[in-house]
Amino acid sequence: PGLAIAHFTRVLRHQPENGRAHLQLAAEMMKNEYYKAARRHFELAVQYDPSVLNVPGVRESIEAVKDFR
Repeated sequence: PGLAIAHFTRVLRHQPENGRAHLQLAAEMMKNEYYKAARRHFELAVQYDPSVLNVPGVRESIEAVKDFR
């Protein structure tokens, strides 16, 4: 589980406002059941690149993790 998470974490270290990288990291976090972290990265993805809401399945994924704090 760690390779993709490590990759997107590295990308974000250098490009913290990369909405697509936040989206990919959120998806990986969800797959690995890190729901609280996934929620935060979905929020950042939308903040930095609102067009991610047009990606199929993103709205449903955001809804699925919305209650994790």
